[in-house]
Amino acid sequence: MANYELLEEIEKYGRDNKIPILLDESLEFILGILEEVKPARILEIGTAIGFSAIHFSKYLIERW
Repeated sequence: MANYELLEEIEKYGRDNKIPILLDESLEFILGILEEVKPARILEIGTAIGFSAIHFSKYLIERW
């Protein structure tokens, strides 16, 4: 399963089951900040199903 398919599946599951995950606008905003700041590490505390954590790790992998 491709990465984007897994993310789509997690997002659908989260939205269908009312699990709090980032809205598209919020995710784009945070990814924009990451692109500007270019952190080497990201610490996320309080993940529900890992949706944003996967996006953040994907950002780091693509950056390096």
